[in-house]
Amino acid sequence: MKKNKIMLVVDLLFASILILTITFNKTIENKILEKRFKEEISKTKTSYEPIKFESNLLIETNDEKVYDNKYEAEILNKNEGNDAYKIIDLTVAGNKGWLVVVYDPSDVRIMKSRAFKTPNNDGKENIIDMTARYGATIGVNGGGFYDDGKVSKDIPFGYIIENGKVIYQSHNRQSDLIGMSNDNKLMLVHATGEEAIKMGMRDALEFGPFLIIDGKRQTNLKPTRAARNMIAQRDDGIMLFLVTDGASYRGITFNEGIDVLEKYGATTAANLDGGASTQLVVNGKMLNSPKNALGIPIPKGRTVVNGWGIFTS
Repeated sequence: MKKNKIMLVVDLLFASILILTITFNKTIENKILEKRFKEEISKTKTSYEPIKFESNLLIETNDEKVYDNKYEAEILNKNEGNDAYKIIDLTVAGNKGWLVVVYDPSDVRIMKSRAFKTPNNDGKENIIDMTARYGATIGVNGGGFYDDGKVSKDIPFGYIIENGKVIYQSHNRQSDLIGMSNDNKLMLVHATGEEAIKMGMRDALEFGPFLIIDGKRQTNLKPTRAARNMIAQRDDGIMLFLVTDGASYRGITFNEGIDVLEKYGATTAANLDGGASTQLVVNGKMLNSPKNALGIPIPKGRTVVNGWGIFTS
């Protein structure tokens, strides 16, 4: 009995020490986060006014600033003679990748294939042909389409909104819509197409999952690996498209993609159709290497039903 009391006292003592340690660590952590939050608030830009940066922008070399400034410098130092967009070559989790930086979000608009629900499923179109037909400078694939396991069909999944109108829908329920608003903000909403339009949606398609909402990265995302295609926006309005190579069971995870987007300042982001459908076309040239589920290259890219185009003058 006496031994049990001694053990109980010892257990209570260790528990008290543990609670005090956790509380102290949490206090320190909260102070650090509070300081970082205050620093970030001062840098936040909310307008879409053009931002001019000197070509000789210096990168600070102290330990606290070098990491952030490296990515900011890559984003904000435009290529000479090109104020519209920039392509940043990346390696993500051992996979080749590209970050497309679009300085004017009004340049981002929906694209769709030639036709839907044709008898022979030949209404689909690869992104090379779609961007050429639309006259877009850059194109990526967008939402999903029906696939019976044998033939991928030219039937879009969910909603497609163009210029503030629902131009296609395969159902009437609320769903995850990824789109651009009338004031050129990346909108991620769970709504019907009609509800999204009332909220101010200009162009949209259905896919997911959402990755970053109001600056908060989403959790409980599947750890699967694949070629990825992600759309994002920063607080200053700059649009980002992250596209990476990969194949079935190889490529990057959602979280690895979010890590990259957050480094480059994304505060809103969503996943677009990836895998074999992943396509990035710039000035009529396919930059990535699309592969089917068996890892076999698809030279001109898989035919799809819609995508996002960047229309520069």
